Amino acid sequence: MSGAVVHVEPGVFMSFDERVPDLGVNVASLDFDLPGLEARKLLATDYVHLDRQELHETGEYDLEGLFVRLNAAVSRVGAKRVVLDSIDTLFAGIPNEAILRSELRRLFVWLKDARIFTSLLWPLSSVSASSSFPTGRRI
Repeated sequence: MSGAVVHVEPGVFMSFDERVPDLGVNVASLDFDLPGLEARKLLATDYVHLDRQELHETGEYDLEGLFVRLNAAVSRVGAKRVVLDSIDTLFAGIPNEAILRSELRRLFVWLKDARIFTSLLWPLSSVSASSSFPTGRRI
């Protein structure tokens, strides 16, 4: 959000953990005006609800729905920056880690080709020693 405030560059904040109203309350404590940034088209926010109980595998898994939502948000504000918050929740509900890693790689290539600066946020407790997506890596 500081990119929108400090650099006046539009961005997207996509959360897999926190609903948008809750996010607004939390960032207000850091002096960010989420509704104001959204009204000025400096920020698009989205909450992706994933519930392991609601997932039903009917074919090969892909992140196409995520691509559609992310592309819509990027287009809505002309985003130059994207934050994917708690993206680790994707790992929790998908049994085939190889497909998930392939889809995440495809997502990172899409973001890189679109020249969108991307930050990935996830708790350190969810990163295993075998993870090929280390925290702190900028793509």
